[in-house]
Amino acid sequence: MIGRFKSVAQSRQVRIAEKTAGFMKIELPRSFFARSPSKKKLRIIRSFQIEQIGQPSEVYEVPESRFVAEFIGRCNLLPCKSAGRQRSVMVGGDQILTISNDMTSESGVVAIRPEHFVVANGSCLNRLRVEIVQFTYLGARTYLHVSLQNLKLVVDLPSAETKGLMIGAPLELTVDPKFVRFLP
Repeated sequence: MIGRFKSVAQSRQVRIAEKTAGFMKIELPRSFFARSPSKKKLRIIRSFQIEQIGQPSEVYEVPESRFVAEFIGRCNLLPCKSAGRQRSVMVGGDQILTISNDMTSESGVVAIRPEHFVVANGSCLNRLRVEIVQFTYLGARTYLHVSLQNLKLVVDLPSAETKGLMIGAPLELTVDPKFVRFLP
């Protein structure tokens, strides 16, 4: 059992999304993380092992494993390897990203949430050159599916920043290093 809910309406917000190979994936709306009392701790368990314990916002923003990153919300996991400098990794063959944590091995993945990308303007750190594959306009937000070399990413941007974009067009994105997390 995940926990007790204060109302039937709150319990309906939790949807069981997937049940495979001995674990169950549960999707929680983003609003759950904003409303959760600060005293509550979330426990992520896989195969009877605790993966991470923390406040919902901490677990969402700072996942400690690939499993946690994918389990709580959407997350882009990009294969990477050391770029030879401290807290720098190479993704997509030639693009270097600065990360928020120390690398624990020579290769792994970087986890970046779709809503942490912004359209790059001017000179900035962590620039990624991507190509637009598909986009979905949803009023105030637009979801983009983009390609970085042969890697696919999902990007969630304010619609005001996406006016005039076309499928197949190049786009430069950036992400603050505090939102780029290395996972072994």
